[in-house]
Amino acid sequence: MAKIVLLLFCILLCNSITMEKAFSRESDLKISVDENGRIDIVAVHVKFNDLIEAISLKTGIVFSTATELSNYIDCDFEKKEIETAIRDLIRKTGYDSAIFYSKNIDGNFVVTKVQIGVDDEKSVSRKNTSYVKASHENIKVRSDEFTPNQYKAQFKDTKKLLKQIHVTPVDGALVGIRLEKVETASVFDDLGLSQGDVITNINDHPVQTKDDLIKFLNPKQLPSWIRIERKNANQLIDPIYIRLTGIKPGHSD
Repeated sequence: MAKIVLLLFCILLCNSITMEKAFSRESDLKISVDENGRIDIVAVHVKFNDLIEAISLKTGIVFSTATELSNYIDCDFEKKEIETAIRDLIRKTGYDSAIFYSKNIDGNFVVTKVQIGVDDEKSVSRKNTSYVKASHENIKVRSDEFTPNQYKAQFKDTKKLLKQIHVTPVDGALVGIRLEKVETASVFDDLGLSQGDVITNINDHPVQTKDDLIKFLNPKQLPSWIRIERKNANQLIDPIYIRLTGIKPGHSD
């Protein structure tokens, strides 16, 4: 009888351990996305690589990185916008990043690609700067972040802005304007533009004059991001991404 009781106790104990392990494995990482595009993430001691792979499978977003993201992470996000959740996770780990968007079938901008830690393959800490840099093959990207009010404030005096840059038209295989001079500490300098840059378009609007440049940099309705297509003085494609914080992708303010 004692042997039977001991056997039953062992069976129950083993089942308990098995169930506990199964539950533990199941609860290590839970991800769900609702019909409004908000994401729930519960991660307990999960490798960052595994976490972003799981997010990619759920959302279709492509993640790229030049370094092994083997550090472990814990998080508990509920009903967060996907972009916000991704940004919070990357900042939590301390990596540099750049986020790219494209239009969906509804014409809204959605996150399609995220580059993590690709600037110098290390964690990056920046003080008093509002931008991050990333590189992919020969394309370098600068991504600036401003609130809408901060951004709009830079474009109040159009006459002053026109004096801060000198341009010449470019025609041929590449159509646009070449920046012959950019005043230091000007709006254009702050946005990362430099002498010798050739600007071809801003958010797919062709730029052929100085007035075009200012007009499309400062639209009446601000999108969530502004993309300046340019070729720099070294003849490299070097677009600038200006991210306007507080504006949801696909919305205007």
